[in-house]
Amino acid sequence: MTTLHTLNKAPASQAIFEQMLNTANAGDAVLLIEDGVYYCLQSTINRRIQDIQVYALQDDLHARGIPYEDSDVKLASYDKFVELCTNHDKVINWY
Repeated sequence: MTTLHTLNKAPASQAIFEQMLNTANAGDAVLLIEDGVYYCLQSTINRRIQDIQVYALQDDLHARGIPYEDSDVKLASYDKFVELCTNHDKVINWY
């Protein structure tokens, strides 16, 4: 059973990020949305989350002017967001 975790809080909300990490399992995925895309500015996000694919919503990155070229986070369109939701058994929203 896999889970898609969506995170919409900026890195200043570190407690929510830590709770998500404690809940996430290998095979899960994380989708950074809204202010959660600011995690793309931290080059260590994928090193902290191993065996979990990390995506960022492309439109939210563009809206905030965040460069993602140097990030190891994968870009996700709204279509990919829907695909991720349907490919996982459940979705947990971290707000």
